[in-house]
Amino acid sequence: MKSQENPREESRDTAALLEKLTKEQNERLAIREENLKYIDRAPDLPKNLITKIDRVQKFITKLKNLKEDSKDSLLEEMSGLNLTRYTSEIADIIAKSRLQIKELNIMIDICIAMHQRYKDFALTLIPCLHKQFQQCTGCNDETSKAMKRRQMLRLMTELYLKGVINDIVNIGKCLKEVITTDKSKEREKFACNISLLASYLKQYGEVLFGIVQKKTRLLMEVNQK
Repeated sequence: MKSQENPREESRDTAALLEKLTKEQNERLAIREENLKYIDRAPDLPKNLITKIDRVQKFITKLKNLKEDSKDSLLEEMSGLNLTRYTSEIADIIAKSRLQIKELNIMIDICIAMHQRYKDFALTLIPCLHKQFQQCTGCNDETSKAMKRRQMLRLMTELYLKGVINDIVNIGKCLKEVITTDKSKEREKFACNISLLASYLKQYGEVLFGIVQKKTRLLMEVNQK
């Protein structure tokens, strides 16, 4: 027979979880406020940055073949390069990348670093991401296309939450394309998009649209008793 939990212990666990959620939200807001400072701002680049084509191309090749353990070396290498002439190429590479979750998190850090140094980077990146959301370059079936759209949506949303992207308009455009799929004409795509939308709302519904998950709502109700 399963023993009943001590109400005090349950209350402490609930309070601790809510405290953790609040801390994560405050940290996210702090990161966003910091990155918003760089929008439309052109910081002075150090004069000793490397502009040699071979060094830049070496970095770009590493970016194209991004690996989970390459974050620190990429960021360090990037900090020593002047990539002013390559922001469009880098934005295109990022949008076309097919990444796992851990690799996607590394790409987000790279986007933040580019945003903080090159003021036109975010404006160049946004249309690239939206274009790939629509075209899904390199994807041959609806399942792989749905995975690509999921990746683009997550990347755009994380960059919005972190202040690299200043508005939610393009995210809204992508979501509109997901929910307006004609079931009678594109049944497979419709099914994939429903799954994509459910997953997206589960992850971002609360922070973006105030859709509180049942688990969080119950925790809040228990904590208020």
